[in-house]
Amino acid sequence: MTRFDHLAVPVGDYAVSKQWYVETLGLEIEFDMEGGRMVAVRDTHDFTLFLYQGEVPSNPSAFMFTFSVEDVHAFYRTRSAQGVPFVHEPKTVDWGFGAELSDPDGYRIAIWDEQTMPKTR
Repeated sequence: MTRFDHLAVPVGDYAVSKQWYVETLGLEIEFDMEGGRMVAVRDTHDFTLFLYQGEVPSNPSAFMFTFSVEDVHAFYRTRSAQGVPFVHEPKTVDWGFGAELSDPDGYRIAIWDEQTMPKTR
C-alpha cells in the first residue's frame, strides 16, 4: 500500500513558520537547513511537513491541513490562553467537528479528535 510520507509547502518566512508549527502545533524539528531556508517538521506518526521559503499561493486559505489531537477542546483552551487566534472554536463544520486556525501565511489548519468527531456523523 502507498503511504503519504511528506508534503512541501512554501512559506513567506521560514523562521516564523518553523516557530509557529513547533510552538502552536507541537511538531518536532526533523532537520533545519537555515542556509536553504527550509525546515522539516514532523508529527508523532513520522509524517513530515517541509516548510520552505518561497512564493505563497495567492489564496492560501484555499488549502487546509488537518491535524488530529488527543482532545480538541483542551487544545483550543490551552492555545487560546496562550494568545493563539482561532478562526473558530470547536464546533460542527462542513468537514466534521473541530476548531480551525490559520498559520502565519493564511493556510487553514483544522484540529479534530477521535472522541468528538463520531458524535457529528
